[in-house]
Amino acid sequence: MKITLIIPDLHLRWQHAQKIIDSVGADEIIFLGDFFDDFGDDPQSINEMIDWLESAVQKPNRTFLYGNHDVHYAYPHEHLRCSGYAQWKHFIIRDRLDKKTWDKFKFYHFLDDKWLLTHAGLHKFNLPKKVAELHTDRPTFIKAISEYLDAEQMKAFRQDSWFLHAGHSRGGMQRVGGIDWCDFEREFYPVLGINQIVGHTPQGLGFPKWCVLRGNDSQVSYHPSDLWKPTTKLLNDVNASCNIDLDVYGNTHWGIWDGKQLTIFNYRDDL
Repeated sequence: MKITLIIPDLHLRWQHAQKIIDSVGADEIIFLGDFFDDFGDDPQSINEMIDWLESAVQKPNRTFLYGNHDVHYAYPHEHLRCSGYAQWKHFIIRDRLDKKTWDKFKFYHFLDDKWLLTHAGLHKFNLPKKVAELHTDRPTFIKAISEYLDAEQMKAFRQDSWFLHAGHSRGGMQRVGGIDWCDFEREFYPVLGINQIVGHTPQGLGFPKWCVLRGNDSQVSYHPSDLWKPTTKLLNDVNASCNIDLDVYGNTHWGIWDGKQLTIFNYRDDL
């Protein structure tokens, strides 16, 4: 059985990530982005994060996704900057992380033809109707989504692109946020036929939040993860969508996918 470990926003907490990795022993690890920026960070914490990241990206079977707090250091575009950005941090990260390291990062990842993983989520409004209509054939649907996202990625750094920009709820100009900015509580609306795992929006309940959309029902039901019990049938249903935000304020959570079920855990000091 292949075990996939999914770790959301670290914000310099590389020690937590390493303890989780050591305790799980997964076959594959996927990071959902936001490695940088934290309250009260300093040059030492930035350099330690870089040290860990430079080593981690060289290891096999690891996928690194961009978060909005990574993109503004990877690319020199002022309109991509968000809270937490500082020029002194940019100088340190620019001087130490080269293009070869950033080239290992992705904006999205499909896991086992079941899950779409991004930093913040793909909103229904950001997917063309002609693509959304393919949802009853999941392999075709995933191929179409991938082709669409690849094409949109080429336009991502334009100021009028939805891809890497914030929606109204986060102070941006887009109707809803792009895949690094969509707010899971105030904006996100599922894409029928595909399940999603995201971070980005810190939950204050002590649990990751998840939501389900079934069939043509326009109402999305939200639940904390202590009620997380999606069946295999639900995850396989092309007329449904099961989505979870793993980011929890002040407490690192993570997911383990075994090919059938996604199990949620929270960080403990005794790991």
